[in-house]
Amino acid sequence: VKSIKSLPSYLGISVIEEESCCKCTGYSIDVLISIQQQLLAVEIDGPCHFIGYSPNGATMLKQRQLCSLGTTPLLSLPYWDWDMLTSNPTTNNIMENNMMMNNGLYHHYECEMKQKQSYLQQCLQQRFQPEFFH
Repeated sequence: VKSIKSLPSYLGISVIEEESCCKCTGYSIDVLISIQQQLLAVEIDGPCHFIGYSPNGATMLKQRQLCSLGTTPLLSLPYWDWDMLTSNPTTNNIMENNMMMNNGLYHHYECEMKQKQSYLQQCLQQRFQPEFFH
């Protein structure tokens, strides 16, 4: 959630509320964002929401109820996809290590935010119709 809040807003993504509550269902939502004047609920589901790589029963029920009873579209992201975008300065990736040495931690953080923003945008475009973004 902290990563979503720090994403740049130049693509029209802005955080409306963290730890929001759906008024129709009472469920908590990680973050409520606005994309070009459209509201969207985003959940980044952690390890306790899964059995292996499949959502557990409580998570599936929450997702179904938020989608059918809620008034805001839901984008649910598994933690392993989101965490994979968090760069590790001790990685063995030569290109990333060079970037760290040449440009410091700020550039590292900036690249991580760009990766997460790109991933979020990709998920949104796959999950929702193009008219959602107009």
